[in-house]
Formats: sequence, structure tokens, C-alpha cells
Amino acid sequence: MTTNKIVNGALIPLTDGELTALKVKEKDWKDSEPIRLAIEVRSKRDSIVSQTDWMGLSDTAEMTNDWKAYRQALREVTSQDGFPHSVKWPTKPE
Repeated sequence: MTTNKIVNGALIPLTDGELTALKVKEKDWKDSEPIRLAIEVRSKRDSIVSQTDWMGLSDTAEMTNDWKAYRQALREVTSQDGFPHSVKWPTKPE
């Protein structure tokens, strides 16, 4: 942990209050890691789903069952055991 700071070019120790505040910030950052990871996974999932949205448009051929199942599996990523730390991405149909 950082115990010094630079003030006007000089290296000086952090005060007890600054050390306490730093420890609180570091704990908050660590504690929020699952939330940040979940946001990243959802963002990736949403991007993948959006890349297949065109298949569901009325002026295109009907979406196959394989693609429907794939899109549903993507939506269910957040309900997997281990989410957000361990995600098993579904396999994209050919």
C-alpha cells in the first residue's frame, strides 16, 4: 500500500486519516469487482445479441430454431452458476 505522497516535489508520509481513507477506497474498489465484472459480461452479451437482431426482422427469412436457442442462451448467461466470474458462452450456430 502507498504510504507516501508527493507535495511540491517532496515525498512525505500520508497522515493516519489519509491512510484510513485510502484503505476504505481500496476496499470499496475490491468489493465492487463482481458488479464491474457483471457489467462487462452483460455488455458483451448485449453486443453479441444485437449482432443477430437483423435475423428477427419481418423482411428477412424466419430465424431458425438453432439461432433462437442461441439467442435465448445468451440472454440466460446472467443466470448461470458462477456468473459473473465463470461464464460459459453458448456456441454460435453456423
